Amino acid sequence: MGAKMENQQNDKIGEWLRERIPSKIYNLWFNTIRLESIKDKEITLTVANLFIKDWLIKKYDTLFKKMVEDIFGTGHIYKLEIQGISPESSTTKKSRKKLIKKRPLLLCEFNKEFTFDTFVVGKSNELAYKASIEVSKFPGEKYNPLFIFGGVGLGKTHLMHAIGQKALQFNPDLKVLYTTSERFMNDMISAIRSDNIMVFRDKYRKVDVLLVDDVQFLIGKSGIQKEFFHTFNDLFNLRKQIVITSDRLPHELDDFQERLTSRFEMGLMVGIKPPEPEIRYTIMKSLVAKEKVDIPDGILQEIMMKADQNVRRLKGIITRLIAFNSLTGQEITVGNCLSIISSILPDDNKGDPKTHLRVKTEYIKRIVAEEFGIKLKDMLDRKRKIALARQVAMYIMGNSNIPVKEIAMSFSRVRSTVIYSLSKVEKMLNDGNNPALASKIKEIEKHLEKKESKVEA
Repeated sequence: MGAKMENQQNDKIGEWLRERIPSKIYNLWFNTIRLESIKDKEITLTVANLFIKDWLIKKYDTLFKKMVEDIFGTGHIYKLEIQGISPESSTTKKSRKKLIKKRPLLLCEFNKEFTFDTFVVGKSNELAYKASIEVSKFPGEKYNPLFIFGGVGLGKTHLMHAIGQKALQFNPDLKVLYTTSERFMNDMISAIRSDNIMVFRDKYRKVDVLLVDDVQFLIGKSGIQKEFFHTFNDLFNLRKQIVITSDRLPHELDDFQERLTSRFEMGLMVGIKPPEPEIRYTIMKSLVAKEKVDIPDGILQEIMMKADQNVRRLKGIITRLIAFNSLTGQEITVGNCLSIISSILPDDNKGDPKTHLRVKTEYIKRIVAEEFGIKLKDMLDRKRKIALARQVAMYIMGNSNIPVKEIAMSFSRVRSTVIYSLSKVEKMLNDGNNPALASKIKEIEKHLEKKESKVEA
């Protein structure tokens, strides 16, 4: 095709498009279109880059078909290519695919240290670990959604980053997004303020794998929950993988929309428990080996016995010991090791009493809820049928020397309600007409005594 003819055809194409498309859109998306070749009724057009090519095919395929028919005649078809890139042979295509796979599209930053290889596996986390690997291999096909629950510092975030990185290793073409529920909320608020809600939705709904950490942050935030519900639905219906972490089970997410928690429960729920001593020891050994610092086994054993089961805190102790050795040049001994532990982990007698009380009230609520066969979140419900369970929980807290003010805060009630509940249960027990209730309270208190004796031991 001669240059003159090519220019004439390009002019026709430009004129035809400008008559049908607003100038702003034409200048943004269409002004790089050029006629490349005409071969066997196949019209090859080129554009500036892959992004424009994909967008035009997705949005204007029908328009291009009509244009080709009007300008070149019935029976002609079109294809779009990128300018400067010649049609590839099958060999070139294969090598190009390999090149692309080495450079996956990153929608977020992953912590390179949080991989499956660096995750220490034990009985406490084995199921969560294996489920996470399966999800990264077969996103959207197995265990969807995957709901990982467990306490703070036990490795939930580590697994989330590992899933994201491994999924991209298996398939670099995947769009994988890791976020926290707090960031999801902040992004939504920012989008509403800037009138960019569709950009926000595109970010979270046009992915292949969505990893949402600490979903319990959305408790009480009904507007954000509603948006998250629709995001969840869109992805699930498209068979996209969803992984969620929380510090509690779905039915324990107080003030959470039931339609959301029921969806969390329809996939696989796996828990991570506090690590057993040998796992804590292995974690410490791997940290020490990585930093190439000599810490005697006896000291690691001491840390394992003294420190609690929070893996993050355990890592903090090791990091501080390594820093102590590096900055002072002093040898790490049992003495300075214990000093560092006590600065990070104050003993029970020096601990924050308010924190201790809050933990105790939550534990009592959980035990009473189980005994009465109700959900933990129902303890805050104002329904009359829940009232007795709540009053019993308040009564047991009172007997455990928990201040009335703390009890009231725990149930979001006023002091007078707590005092009324205490006196009501006391009266029911003194009447002698409620042996079943008396027996139930005795069982719960016995359970609490056993737990506290274990803690003291």
